[in-house]
Amino acid sequence: MNPKTKTALIVCSILSVLLMMFGPLLIGGAVVGSIAGGLSSIENSGTTTPDRTDTCEPADTVATASMGKLEGDTTAAKLADAFAKAGFSKEATAGMMGNVQWESGFRADAINEIGATGIMQWYPGSKVTDWFNTQDDLKGRPATDEEGQIRMAVWVGKDKGSWNNVFLSKAIGEGMRAIDNDLYQSWLRASSPEDAALAWHWGFERAGDATGPRRQSAARDFYDRGLAGLTFTGKPDTSGASAQTGMVRCDTGNASSAGNVQAGKVGGAPEGVHDYSWMCSTAGVCRDGDGFTPNGKLKYPHNVGRYQCVWYAWNRLGMIHGLDGWDWVLGNGGDIARNLSGKPGWTVDATPHAGDGISQVGGALGGAPPYGHVAVVEEVQTSGDGWRIRISEGNYGTGGNGAWTGYNSRWLTQQQFAGAGAVFFRFNGWKE
Repeated sequence: MNPKTKTALIVCSILSVLLMMFGPLLIGGAVVGSIAGGLSSIENSGTTTPDRTDTCEPADTVATASMGKLEGDTTAAKLADAFAKAGFSKEATAGMMGNVQWESGFRADAINEIGATGIMQWYPGSKVTDWFNTQDDLKGRPATDEEGQIRMAVWVGKDKGSWNNVFLSKAIGEGMRAIDNDLYQSWLRASSPEDAALAWHWGFERAGDATGPRRQSAARDFYDRGLAGLTFTGKPDTSGASAQTGMVRCDTGNASSAGNVQAGKVGGAPEGVHDYSWMCSTAGVCRDGDGFTPNGKLKYPHNVGRYQCVWYAWNRLGMIHGLDGWDWVLGNGGDIARNLSGKPGWTVDATPHAGDGISQVGGALGGAPPYGHVAVVEEVQTSGDGWRIRISEGNYGTGGNGAWTGYNSRWLTQQQFAGAGAVFFRFNGWKE
């Protein structure tokens, strides 16, 4: 089987503004999680088809399952409960859930344009009914049957033959701690939801795409909140004695250790909403169409493709740090940190602080080359496993069109920034 590669793009592009400006900015929007997602295989295939861009559902549609504790009679809640009762660890379950959120949004009736079916987007869809027919009480049920798919998912978690190691080096290269140099064991015994998400992505899904960071972020969300209340008997492997090859997870030359990072929170930027009306009282952005005329409250009142990621980042930083004493700089979202490096009065490094800007091409932010993406660090948390940050951002999930509904907030982990280098920026005159 040839699993389809999906491309999740954050498109950021320079546009010109009359004769007075040289296209100061950028556009940043992400196409996230899709029911037309990458194809899950129960064959030992490592091949992929050429990249393409799929039509995806809005971010809030795909992400709702992880916004809080899973409750009620939902497919997501049933799937998590089934994995807990089957004896899998919380880490492994969260990693699986992060992948399923991306693949189908937990829709058992999700069928994409080439026939990939169900919560795990099995391809071809006949694989589902073929498996159902091996179970006496599932024979004759349609491929979209929720109960049958959940049982099949548990079987995938137990059947090592559904996995392979073709992409082991890719998983390690993205920071996964390999256990016994085997992706199945690396998922089953993972010591973090991020490792489990990568192992599932490359060992079972094998979509051959660059969506690992988003799957990891979703997995962490499930681990921290969604799976609360479930009892897990499976235990992660925290011994560190198993073989590990390739990239070390925490490269102190590129990402700060948690011990050097100070926890903090800005406050004000909400989670779980997707328009900019929350900026009304502070910045005067109250309804669609606001934000492009100087009003004494905006740092960057420029309409370059509407509500782009650069528009949001500079205005949000102005809300946090005030409008006076510092100036924004030209550049695409992914150019900003580089453009500020070495500029008097600015610091650009690998250590996150609440209130920082963050600028990157590709990587954890997901901004597609050459334009990249820019966002704002709202919160920093630290633990024995490292730091994690909550960012706020503009033009997310819009296809790059700068829609009013492009506001977003999400969590990212230190592991996702391994090898990223200096991506956090701040003006030295900003108060901590």
